[in-house]
Amino acid sequence: MWNEITKLHININKIEDTKMVCNNTAIAFRTDRGLHILDIPYNLQRYDKKLDYVETIITASKYSPVSVLFENNVTKNGVRNSELIQMVMDPTLWPHNNQLLNEMTCIIAFEWSPPGFINGMESVMAVLTNVGCVEVFGPSRLEWISVLNISSLIKDNLKRLSLAKVNVTPKNSKELQEIAHALATVAICWPDKKNIDGSCYFVTAQKNGLILFWLINCWNSKLNAEIIGDIDEDPIEIMNIKWVPISDKKFLLIKSNILGKVYIYVCNIENNSIKALDKQEIWTYSDRMIVNNLNYVFENDNLILLYSKNRHFIVQIFDKKLNLITQDVKNLTDYKVTDIKKLKNEFYLSTINNKLFKIDIDCINSKFNVKTTLVEIKESYPSSELHAIGFSPNGVLCTFALIERKVLWRKEPLKIDLILLKKTTDNSEMIELYNNETKKLTNCWDYIEALIYTTLKTGMLPEFDYAKLLSEGYQNKNDILTYLEICETSELRSKY
Repeated sequence: MWNEITKLHININKIEDTKMVCNNTAIAFRTDRGLHILDIPYNLQRYDKKLDYVETIITASKYSPVSVLFENNVTKNGVRNSELIQMVMDPTLWPHNNQLLNEMTCIIAFEWSPPGFINGMESVMAVLTNVGCVEVFGPSRLEWISVLNISSLIKDNLKRLSLAKVNVTPKNSKELQEIAHALATVAICWPDKKNIDGSCYFVTAQKNGLILFWLINCWNSKLNAEIIGDIDEDPIEIMNIKWVPISDKKFLLIKSNILGKVYIYVCNIENNSIKALDKQEIWTYSDRMIVNNLNYVFENDNLILLYSKNRHFIVQIFDKKLNLITQDVKNLTDYKVTDIKKLKNEFYLSTINNKLFKIDIDCINSKFNVKTTLVEIKESYPSSELHAIGFSPNGVLCTFALIERKVLWRKEPLKIDLILLKKTTDNSEMIELYNNETKKLTNCWDYIEALIYTTLKTGMLPEFDYAKLLSEGYQNKNDILTYLEICETSELRSKY
């Protein structure tokens, strides 16, 4: 059973679907105001149960790579009604009207880079807007600043590689749309790790179906990027892409399109060049249900893919040659699946009606069995919708992103609630802090937060040999730091 230990309220202007991604001490989630990043500084000197954090907001960039097409006033002679409707309905064409661009631009996707990509930074954040702009942001003191605008480099790279006719002046709305869809990005992804030389790959999918592979280098904390490969086979709009590593020189790229189909590309890396060697269609139905929450894991050299389509949960298992061994399609509830997150070797799935399921995949005699178990939550949130979940690095804390749906009085603000939960049966914080292999307490902030909560709730410190911990601290820096943390917690308990 999981129970709530603290709750954060984030005010919003209007209710929209939200997504959340956790990265060590940072929690990033999207609202109508932008991308909120909460950095948890694990302050033990606070005097209540509320989580201590520093909040920064990345607002949606108003830049669009398509804006340059309207500098020549291509619509000066007017457009047909059908063309005007298309320009209003298609976000990539919003730059034709600055007011529309400024008011309607929002963030639709964001992903953390592999850790340690830039010196002195834990990770950077790639942000994608609905007008097709991709920017990379990094922390600078108490704010996040743009360190690389990838969209500003797309036109020159496409021209250099002759991948699209982007250097011509469009003569009609059809040519305008073709060039705009080549410049606008609709999906992004990072690999799990950076390269040995410190560089990192990055993938963007353009609205015209073109997939671009980028190599991003960092020199003196400055980033530069160039295209080192592409896949141009299918003109259908891509919705999601995922990088699945196989070896240092080989990986799989999984993509899903607007028709609901899913493909796997086998890609090879050689001399800083990426090429697709093979393509396989793994979901052949044009069901028009968008793939979301794409995850993977390797089990006994078999690739296991997990993703959702509206209220359907799908598991597909492939062998080394990407032959489908089995697949399982489940309808857990009659409600939409909102998130699927990996915690170590386990997966958890959430639905919009505040249900959390644990996913177990058993392999017995080469036969796979997918089990879903409902996770018990002590508290209930009947008037809220669960839109996203996240876990702390050590799996001690679980975070819910809830949107309140009850009817509010006119003066009450709309809000998103971030709920932090802890397992009621897990009270091993002191043991884990004592056996910390990293010798850094910053990697154990979730254990410290759980320890604070347990101490405040019970009014006493957990049972442990603190005298032994103090004596060992003279030889072990980590032990003396842990002892000092416990002293702070004890002082906090006495003041509360």
